[in-house]
Amino acid sequence: MEFSQIDEKDIIRGLGVIDECMTVVGKIPDLICAPGYSHITTVAAVMATKAAGINGLFHGKAVIDIDSGPEGCTEYSHLTYHKNKNNFIDENQIVCWPMVKLGDYKFHLSTQLAGLMAKVDTDNAGCPYESPSNKALKIDGCCLADGTEINLTFEQVNIIASDYGIVTALNFMSMGWTAKGNYVGCYPAKT
Repeated sequence: MEFSQIDEKDIIRGLGVIDECMTVVGKIPDLICAPGYSHITTVAAVMATKAAGINGLFHGKAVIDIDSGPEGCTEYSHLTYHKNKNNFIDENQIVCWPMVKLGDYKFHLSTQLAGLMAKVDTDNAGCPYESPSNKALKIDGCCLADGTEINLTFEQVNIIASDYGIVTALNFMSMGWTAKGNYVGCYPAKT
């Protein structure tokens, strides 16, 4: 099946077998990702539901993206509206915006963040207790879905991360590009 033939129903069916990971491959997923689809409200809702109870025993996090295309959010000041409108307000969701890039390649920030979270956990003997915020991302810029580069100031990044509860990226001079944000989707309504 080609990527273009995959739709949200296929992704939701795929999420339905997450519980089988433990018995089939002996692993319990703790990060649920669907880059390119997680911005769809139904997919994000199923991801959050699955993250809340894997095998009825374990909890994970759904790492989702706010769409940065024309149907989504292209201005940081509209993020709260978009987050609430699309119900990205679950305690099991980590919400990301915008997309990021490295050279000619664009990535959903959820992809980069999941990789960074796995690295941070691995560096801590597999224990997920340290935040990926302020840790280096493998990017050289932020962009919208169409590739338009955007520059977020330090103040804007702090608003996105600390006021809106959305993970973003910051080019901090001495540290380079880093992830920024520690909250889950239910923030700031619930702390």
